[in-house]
Amino acid sequence: MAYYTTCTSAGTVSAWPTWIQSNYASAATSSNVWVTWVTTGSGTVTEFFQPQGGWQAPVPTPEQQAAQAAAQAAEQERYAEAERQRLAAKTKARQLLEALLNPEQHEEFLRQNCFTVCGQSGQQYRIRAGRIAGNIDVLNGDKVAHRLCCHLGDYGVPEEDHLVAQLLHLRHDEAAFLQTAHRHSALT
Repeated sequence: MAYYTTCTSAGTVSAWPTWIQSNYASAATSSNVWVTWVTTGSGTVTEFFQPQGGWQAPVPTPEQQAAQAAAQAAEQERYAEAERQRLAAKTKARQLLEALLNPEQHEEFLRQNCFTVCGQSGQQYRIRAGRIAGNIDVLNGDKVAHRLCCHLGDYGVPEEDHLVAQLLHLRHDEAAFLQTAHRHSALT
């Protein structure tokens, strides 16, 4: 008895495990289907599969189930610990940022999720939270003349630490910051 299966490329994610784990495919036939699928470029594969004598997935032993449960619990604990560390780092970074802002900047940050910094040249910059790249507006009065993108390369660092680095760099070494930063139009 043959089983007829048709799948389009949109169903790759769900179809492939079905072909492999069902009674309808062997590794040999499923490999042939995959090769045909990726080399024809048609996006549709039609294949006949023969049952493989009632193959069933092996049932894990109680020891294997216990080991899997222990491994899953350990992984969940590692994730929870990493999340606790991430939140602790974010809290410390926020405290540092707030300590570096003057009262006007702090109020602006709480109200608008951004703050204005005056560089050594007297140029005003608005550092916006919420995104790291291209988050610095170069101000011309109340208007944005253009934007700057200059941030740490590590996206694992809390956003507030990125903002602290930008604040300190603009405040204390504006010329070097401007040499490093990428300039973008005000419309991006």
